[in-house]
Amino acid sequence: MESIQGVKESDSILKSTELPLGTIQTLPPEVIANIFSCLSGVDLFQARGVCHSWKLLASTDFLWRRRIPWIAGNILQTLNPHVKKQLLLEDAFEKKSFEVKTFSGGLSQPLTPTNFFIHGSNLFADYGDSSYICIDIANDKAKQRLDFFNCRVQFLIANEQWLLWHALSGKERDTSIWSRFALRFFRHHFQEYVSAEVRDIPYPVKRVELLGNFAFFETEVANQDERGSKKLVIVKNLTSFSAHHIPADAWCLTSSPVSQLFYYQKDSSAIYSFTIDNPIAMTKIVMMKDKNHPLFDLKLTKTSLVGCSEKEVYLWDRASKELQRKIEVSFCIKALAIDGRLVILYSVDEGVHVFSLETGLCLSSFHVEGISKQANSQKEIVWHHLFYKNPEGFLSVYHLITGRKVLDQEDWGNPFLKIQVIDNTLYGLHADGIKAYTFVPFRRKKASQLISAEK
Repeated sequence: MESIQGVKESDSILKSTELPLGTIQTLPPEVIANIFSCLSGVDLFQARGVCHSWKLLASTDFLWRRRIPWIAGNILQTLNPHVKKQLLLEDAFEKKSFEVKTFSGGLSQPLTPTNFFIHGSNLFADYGDSSYICIDIANDKAKQRLDFFNCRVQFLIANEQWLLWHALSGKERDTSIWSRFALRFFRHHFQEYVSAEVRDIPYPVKRVELLGNFAFFETEVANQDERGSKKLVIVKNLTSFSAHHIPADAWCLTSSPVSQLFYYQKDSSAIYSFTIDNPIAMTKIVMMKDKNHPLFDLKLTKTSLVGCSEKEVYLWDRASKELQRKIEVSFCIKALAIDGRLVILYSVDEGVHVFSLETGLCLSSFHVEGISKQANSQKEIVWHHLFYKNPEGFLSVYHLITGRKVLDQEDWGNPFLKIQVIDNTLYGLHADGIKAYTFVPFRRKKASQLISAEK
């Protein structure tokens, strides 16, 4: 009898601590992560159907939805592909689930824009008159005109402190020839862009990076004595320019802290590190054993160096420089991309192959027609989605983990001349102007709506 009474008392205690149906208890994210990390893949799949905390976590905040597959540890190894795709949540876009906004800046322009760039909360539209209109994205109002005085802007790069334009200038008699290249710096000052510096250089800039007060750009050299090399130019606070010769097939990667840079030479088997103060003194940090498959690309993450050859992907720890993982593939790799904890490989046969950075397992493989073509095409990867604009201007969106096409050109209408994806918004340049497509599923839902939907 005493044992039966004890069971009744324990049952009453359990019932008193249970949450009423529809009540959601808020737990710190790290607590939820620790709980889920102790469960197996099957447990997580079953819990998704009964646990309100799981459902809330899986439905309210898109950022948390992205983390769920990873906080469960090696969950992808314990599930079959069908269950895996269900557990990875329905975080892909739904058909035509976006709001469309057209930008005009409140101006009656005679021509449609020929180009545009996004920086922060501002949109810069090129109307073909050597000037750009700075438009506030929130209220679609023109704020400022930036003049470039008979220059053709090639690209924009910016951070919190600087806005750097690379422009072609100095027309010859033949208007199709541009003899000089200019770098124009604008300082972001009290919501306006103030011209700070203009630099003319005698050869093209191939690549530019901004990091804090420093700017790094690689150029081709014009001197015949310097053939087979190019210059790495380091700009310090726009007051000090220093140029250093590096091999023509080398590639430099900036990283945080600013003082550390990484360097590797294509068709080589070594990776080097150097500092801004002494770029010539390079330290060999990684030496590959297999010289038959040299690197042709290198990416940086917060914790890893990711190198790519034609048949392998290498992951080195940035702190210890030790090889963490080697991923061997049967196809020929053409390009490499990183999205959070995903490694995306593009093959020469127009395939897209997605691997986990942590486990090295293949999550999905799918075919995208025309993606191997470089001319007039664009690839943007945001939040585990691949935005691909083909040379004809038609846009498709693929979910990287599931490999499913979630949006097609029929959902967009007019062809795109250019795309840029920022957070949950796709900015597209059409023949009739610039439009912003905001994806509704990314917005946070109220808990009451989720509870009623679960019932």
